[in-house]
Amino acid sequence: MNTSTSMTISWIDGNQQVVQTGTAAVTVSFSNYIAGQILRLVVCNSQSAAGAITFSGVEWSSATAPTQTTTANYCD
Repeated sequence: MNTSTSMTISWIDGNQQVVQTGTAAVTVSFSNYIAGQILRLVVCNSQSAAGAITFSGVEWSSATAPTQTTTANYCD
């Protein structure tokens, strides 16, 4: 579980990854990706409601980050 205010996801560890957040707000950044690569990140909340997530350095195809579900024990 992430308890800090930031985390870096390294895509060298695989193109599908799961992280669990804590109750604090967190900024997520990415490293080691290849342009055009298809990546999947599943974000799971802890047993408490999750803090807000901000993604750093991401260009979303819809120009808007996905909506985060903050329900306890829920994964997006």
